[in-house]
Amino acid sequence: MKHKSKKSIIVKLCLLAMILCICSGCGKNSSSDEEKEDTKVSTEESKKEEPSGETSKTEESGEEAKEDTQEQIPSTEETQPSEETEPSEETQLTEGVVEVDNVEDFLEAIQPGATIKMKPGYYNLSEYIEKIWNEQGEEWNQKHPYVELYECWDGGIEVAIQDVQDLSVFADLEGSVVTELVVETRAGAVLNFEDCNNIFLHGLTMGHTQDGACDSSVISFMNTSNVYLTAMDLYGCGMYGFDAMCGSGNIYVQSCTIRDCEDGPFYIMDSQGKYEFRNCWLSGSNGGGYYEPADDAELSFVECNFGEKETNYWYYDEYATFTDCYWEEITEYPDVEPEGEDVLDIDSLIPTDANEWNLADTYYAYMFVNQQSGETEYYPYFTLELYEDGSGWCETEDEYFEFTWYCESDGTVTLESEIYHYLTPYVEQMDGFERLWFMMQMNEKVIWLY
Repeated sequence: MKHKSKKSIIVKLCLLAMILCICSGCGKNSSSDEEKEDTKVSTEESKKEEPSGETSKTEESGEEAKEDTQEQIPSTEETQPSEETEPSEETQLTEGVVEVDNVEDFLEAIQPGATIKMKPGYYNLSEYIEKIWNEQGEEWNQKHPYVELYECWDGGIEVAIQDVQDLSVFADLEGSVVTELVVETRAGAVLNFEDCNNIFLHGLTMGHTQDGACDSSVISFMNTSNVYLTAMDLYGCGMYGFDAMCGSGNIYVQSCTIRDCEDGPFYIMDSQGKYEFRNCWLSGSNGGGYYEPADDAELSFVECNFGEKETNYWYYDEYATFTDCYWEEITEYPDVEPEGEDVLDIDSLIPTDANEWNLADTYYAYMFVNQQSGETEYYPYFTLELYEDGSGWCETEDEYFEFTWYCESDGTVTLESEIYHYLTPYVEQMDGFERLWFMMQMNEKVIWLY
């Protein structure tokens, strides 16, 4: 057991070194092999006491070396491993890797200490997990201690990897075909990690199958630490590229693209430890994401590229550090009263009937107005989501709650949760088209939403 454990650790270290070399542009393997061979030859020649020109003596030396090597191979029953008797780096990587080309084999290979190489191709997790869930349900979960299937509110199924240490999943990047993992559910992540540690993901493309409203991130981390994402491509329509909650931390993201998500590249809450982005491309999302500062947490960006929305959100952030980053032109400014055409003329708004509109959409707060003090806050962090099935959610800096919604006969909209909220619709005439506005009262504030 000690020998196996040590080999497993060495496999992980070698794999991580290989991944970092790929990301940083190390030389080709052929060059490394040649250097190793040259070093080997030089070493052997330096040890020889007789001239190399005597063929018989050279062959004799080779035979003696072979015998010496055989004598050094330890018996698995009698000898404990040592640094001198460890197999070569190439052998370690080969022996420790499970290669898969389908969803079933991928899920079956997940366990502590596993290193999984995914062949290039398109992996639709939903096609397999929905089939197996309909056939076996909880019986399947009972047989798999490290992988659990969940049923989402929209009827889809998602995968949760639980209680796993030292798991590596990487793509075969030698060919031109990508390794892509997708799910069809709009309410579940592609992969969830719960109570895990030391997770390595490399070279994978991941996302949801369709554009449109989505209610989950691409990857979700719950109480999971020491996560390494390298050369990943995480794309929308997921709400976020990844979320990290419930004490997750020490997440390192290198040479990754996070793009086209509904609300931003990431969502970090109840944070601890480091969150470090290096040489990443964060662009195309409808928002900048969210980060909840904490005393024992640190967020940093090094040589990262930010898109328009991401720039607007992060350029003036006071809680993160930025080193040699590239920014788009700033089009929105935080907590600054708008000027000119961006000023909302409330008196010009016309009451309208909400029943006449297709209301399923994402709404953002334009301003908060304190009814007592009259103080106005522009562009606060406030998002309201209405789905076509009558469900929805609301998120502020301080709280998150879900609700059901419906239109009243008088044309207003009711949000039904533990506390009822009401939306009064107004329309603004703008250069030949109409924009819908909502007025909402929450506590002592009146909120204008667009």
